[in-house]
Amino acid sequence: MPLPPFSVFLEREREVVHRVLVGMVGPDDADDCFQETFIKALRAYPDVRSADNLRGWILTIARRTAIDATRARARRAPAADGTHAAVA
Repeated sequence: MPLPPFSVFLEREREVVHRVLVGMVGPDDADDCFQETFIKALRAYPDVRSADNLRGWILTIARRTAIDATRARARRAPAADGTHAAVA
């Protein structure tokens, strides 16, 4: 199956990706993660060899982006005593 143009792919998958991200990172961070997810996908899209599982592919990128955002938020979060949490 040939790859659809990226704009068609984006339009087709945008709602499900956004819903997954809201569930993972909450509504405050979902928009930023959504944009980052599709920027990563746009860069990698020319190397995709098959359109068989594009939804799984984009959801994997979204999941990893959400995990990165959650970890970054944890590193920035102040501890209860007002200091910043140590970065491991």
